[in-house]
Amino acid sequence: MDSLRQIVNKYKKTCSVCNRSVYPGELILWNTQDSTISHLPEMCLLLGIRKKRKSTREDGTNPRAKGTNPRAKRIEEYTFPVEVSYK
Repeated sequence: MDSLRQIVNKYKKTCSVCNRSVYPGELILWNTQDSTISHLPEMCLLLGIRKKRKSTREDGTNPRAKGTNPRAKRIEEYTFPVEVSYK
């Protein structure tokens, strides 16, 4: 059984071969086994291979990702949740 199918792309995604954007309306090859997509082979050769970017979330250096901000300071002298009482 052939695991590659030639279809028309519906969503903006990234090619698994050349790591470039694939826009809606382009002809693509869809791998049905692992659900990856790629340009047609001649298109990847024309565009060229781009190195995959290293994830800042995996590095822990993305200040906008939850729990990875190195500048965030947690107060260690309190145990959370703190109970507030009024006298």
